[in-house]
Amino acid sequence: MYWILIKLVHISETFASLKPLFTTPQFPYNHLSRKCCFFFLLLIGLTQWGYAQDKDCLDKYLHHKDSDLETHIDLKVHYDALDSLLQNCTYEDREWISTVLDKAMELEDSIFTHSFPWKYYVFLYRQQDRDQDAMDLLTRLITYGENQNFRVDGDYYIERGLRYLNEGNFAYELNDYQKGLQAYERDSSKNIFYALSVLGNFYLTLGDTEKAKDYNLKGYKIASTFKDSLARYYSLCTASVSLAEIYELKDSLVKAEYYFNNALKTGKNQTNHNLTLLTYDHLINFYLQNNRDTEALNMINNSEKFIQLSKDSNNWEFKIHYLAYHDLSKSRYGIQNNSQAYIIDPKKISTENMGVRTLKEYYEYAIDYSSYKDQIKRALSYSQELNNLITTEADQQKNSAVDLLTEQQNNVVLQKENILLETSERKKKKQFILLSVLSIFLIKSILLLYYFLKKSNAYNKLIKQKRKNAELQYNELERITYVMTHDLKEPINTVHSFTKLLLARHLEDLDEKGENYLSIISNTTETMLHSVNNIHNYLLLGLKSQLVDCNVEKIWGQAQNNLKAKILKNRCHINNNGLPNVIGHEQDLIILFQSLLSNAIKYSKPYVPPEIKLNYTEQDTHHLFCLKDNGIGMSDLSSDTVFDLFKRLHDKPRVEGSGIGLANARKIIEQHEGEIWVESTLNEGSTFYFTLSKNIKL
Repeated sequence: MYWILIKLVHISETFASLKPLFTTPQFPYNHLSRKCCFFFLLLIGLTQWGYAQDKDCLDKYLHHKDSDLETHIDLKVHYDALDSLLQNCTYEDREWISTVLDKAMELEDSIFTHSFPWKYYVFLYRQQDRDQDAMDLLTRLITYGENQNFRVDGDYYIERGLRYLNEGNFAYELNDYQKGLQAYERDSSKNIFYALSVLGNFYLTLGDTEKAKDYNLKGYKIASTFKDSLARYYSLCTASVSLAEIYELKDSLVKAEYYFNNALKTGKNQTNHNLTLLTYDHLINFYLQNNRDTEALNMINNSEKFIQLSKDSNNWEFKIHYLAYHDLSKSRYGIQNNSQAYIIDPKKISTENMGVRTLKEYYEYAIDYSSYKDQIKRALSYSQELNNLITTEADQQKNSAVDLLTEQQNNVVLQKENILLETSERKKKKQFILLSVLSIFLIKSILLLYYFLKKSNAYNKLIKQKRKNAELQYNELERITYVMTHDLKEPINTVHSFTKLLLARHLEDLDEKGENYLSIISNTTETMLHSVNNIHNYLLLGLKSQLVDCNVEKIWGQAQNNLKAKILKNRCHINNNGLPNVIGHEQDLIILFQSLLSNAIKYSKPYVPPEIKLNYTEQDTHHLFCLKDNGIGMSDLSSDTVFDLFKRLHDKPRVEGSGIGLANARKIIEQHEGEIWVESTLNEGSTFYFTLSKNIKL
């Protein structure tokens, strides 16, 4: 009181000194001016008084800063002082806090028995630009606690998991949620509700609605038992929102609406206005998605009244990102109903502190808004931002999953070594830990597999589309080639026929050079006609014949009969084991076996009778055939291209052929859903393997 009196004296003296300044024609010194001066100077005095009060608060605790830091008891004095500075003075002495935490870890102090570390984290979390500092503190405390085998409270794990959620590191997020659940179960804490809730939301994000429902129903039952009414209403509100989203995904819209309304009812009975506003937004979006625009508008009006009521009651505590999400919800209504009053330019909606999920919704709305306004370039820009966000999130998830899997594998090895060194009771404990680690590893593996399967499905769709386009182009090319070969046959045949007539009827009219020219033309056109016929026949493979039940023994015999003259001429020794029946194009299969047999005879060694053997092996889904010869063989390079069209194994003049036989063989086998390959050694013979599918139906 004495200090206040002294301040009033100072104010009166100041007022007297300023009196001449206020006595002017423009500002006469009257009753009103005296009031203005008085309140102005009173404001200055109260500000000075508040500063003095802050200084008194700091002085009350800062003198502990110079106390010794040598024992655990000394640390408690420092913890208490730092705690009081944060709570009573809203003051953070970073240097002092860092020194105390360093000393605590040096002394291996059980930091978690005191409330200061947690309150310091909450203090950092509530600051606008201290998110990374809050995350660093959590990680430092958790790592220290785990290394010292301290009982780390589940709150630390859950909070860090929520921060990993915002970063998109789903593997680390799940790991911390599970550690938090285990810590709550260990301590028999009622906060087990929060672990169940975040695990439910995690699986909801992945689309695993059954697991998400199980976790949230357990959490809902536990929340219903809370004796503290505010905690009960808060917990029931969050659990109801999650269950509503789950049932919405399962298309159980009646249940979804029930839980959304239950969330709003319980939300109004608790004090966290951000949660209540978020519940309004969930209901708005629910009604919009189900084309219930009137109810959505009603929710918007009620939420605006709720916000205004909070302002009027001086209870304004809405965080920026909650208000931003509310603006998104209203704007969606505006776009959907062409209501300009509710549409907000995305540039005016803050993205500060938005999580990845909300940020995606923001960009989706921004794209809709830009399209609605016919701002195509802007829409494309937002689309690029959204694509970058999704890509970054996927990369982060992939990297975090791989890192965590590696870490878990190392942990498994370490746990196995520890089990061998402990007593029987400790072994049981370590085995439990090992099982937990293996469970986490399995979950991470499943999540990683899910991620890659999702990516693989997208790539497969793209590949299928490209393959379809390629097949269309290939079929068109085959059709054009077929027409061309068909049309070319006639003019080539005409040239060849007339050339032969000239040679037959007018040979005596030609000199030696003319006769030679006509012979060249005749031979060339004959070769061209043969090549065109080969291509034409190649394109017709599989088109004209029908699928029938074929006896391969009979087909093999027919192929030998067609080549009887060559077989006798070369004194071939041919044998085979039991051959099956297959479903296929009979004439094409005769061409297949005839081409392979002809190839074996054609590339036999000089003066050595060919020995050719056809073997058969039955497989689960295919028939496997093996045709082996003792011919001249081929190099490894040739075996890679031997089945290409017009590819000759050798360029020796003594070996006749068109280079299309093995190409025919490959095409026939592919039409029968099989494969063909060759194993060969130069000068030692070749072995051709090929398969025919058992799955072909008549």
